Amino acid sequence: MTTETVNINANMLTVKKTSRWINYRLEILIVLVFLLVLITFLISFITRRDTVAIPLTLTTSLPIIHCPISCSIHTHLPPIDLVTVSISSLARDLSNCRYSSTDLVRWYLMRIDAVNRRGSHPLYAVIETNPDALTIANMLDQERQIKGPRSSLHGIPILVKDNTATNDKMQTTAGSLALIGAHVVRDAHVVDLLRNAGAIILGKASLSEWSNFRSTNKSREGWSARGGPVNSAYVANGNPSGSSSGTAVAVSAGLCAGGLGTETAGSIVSPSSVANIV
Repeated sequence: MTTETVNINANMLTVKKTSRWINYRLEILIVLVFLLVLITFLISFITRRDTVAIPLTLTTSLPIIHCPISCSIHTHLPPIDLVTVSISSLARDLSNCRYSSTDLVRWYLMRIDAVNRRGSHPLYAVIETNPDALTIANMLDQERQIKGPRSSLHGIPILVKDNTATNDKMQTTAGSLALIGAHVVRDAHVVDLLRNAGAIILGKASLSEWSNFRSTNKSREGWSARGGPVNSAYVANGNPSGSSSGTAVAVSAGLCAGGLGTETAGSIVSPSSVANIV
């Protein structure tokens, strides 16, 4: 056998080995492609099956997952003057996350506790506070962070006169002992509007009993059997005028951001004038 023949045989052997190696790699590649197609099909099938299996009522009722950053500053001393601050300023601060509505409610409740029935000059302006006020404030804080404010009143604490119906845990008595325990079937329309706007009903303001509709005119303005005598915000034992006495004094003394009264013949304008808020 010549040297040339040996070289040819060696080259043929090398070509055969190379061809086998290429075929082997092609087979592996084909298998991998097949497996990839199979896996893709299975994933598509499983996903489609799960989507069909979930009822529409469940998919539409799934909760929105949100992790907001709380604006609460958890301080007992408010960074604002509760006596002079306006609702527009409070709304701006709440929108800017300077503090939360929960903070605001807590500060007003502390203010009420400090001056409404304590000290040398108790005001007796607030006849009752809402036991759910802090819970409502917290819910409205979360709603603000998820959806934004409903209105400029969102999360603003408001007192309403005790002759205005609120369908909640508070009484609606017009200052009379005769109506304690009576339960109203629905909110007054104006209260419904306030709640829908996002306002927090902080509590009930005291008043001249029955809004001054009594059998005698000998009782003092601002007095009621349930709430006692509302005192002037500025003059000790001074006449606060009526009948929306508690509302006017509470707003003037910084016990709430705003207040709701009722007017027949001077029942808002007169006590508001005496309380120096108009």
